[in-house]
Amino acid sequence: MNTADRSIALLDTALRRRFEFIEYMPNEGLLPSDLDGIDVSTMLKTINDRIEFLFDRDHKIGHAYFIKDNLRFDDIVSIMKNKVIPLLQEYFYDDWEKIELILGRSSNKESDDYLLNKSVIKASNLFKGKQVSMYSDQVKYTVANNPTKDAFIRIYKDIETDSTDIESTANEE
Repeated sequence: MNTADRSIALLDTALRRRFEFIEYMPNEGLLPSDLDGIDVSTMLKTINDRIEFLFDRDHKIGHAYFIKDNLRFDDIVSIMKNKVIPLLQEYFYDDWEKIELILGRSSNKESDDYLLNKSVIKASNLFKGKQVSMYSDQVKYTVANNPTKDAFIRIYKDIETDSTDIESTANEE
């Protein structure tokens, strides 16, 4: 049972009276520091530090997600896309701006060099007529189909971005 499972308060109280509880927080040190150029340990620590800041310490991502014999890059892609990102969506109720902060930015164009891609959906492109002004443009986030190693490195380290990303970000603000 996790500390986040607070909805069963009576059972929780009964268990706490009968058992001793030892806190076991994520141990990023058990993860590889170089897996095809990705420091998985630092990546998870960075993610968890950001989760703790934006939410709380009880919702950190456990190292067990990444514990696997012969962990490969494809495994990290799968873990992030199918386990970690959906968990973040649940934690932050689809508040993609916070998820973007945790995952270290997004691209303003379709790019696999980031875990997230962000685009603006213009109401005027979808609807015609006078009533279109009632609706503001919306931001849409998508998870990269085939993230590159740079997408994971960007979580914990600033790496060069191409000038079109910077221009697009400046134009949106």
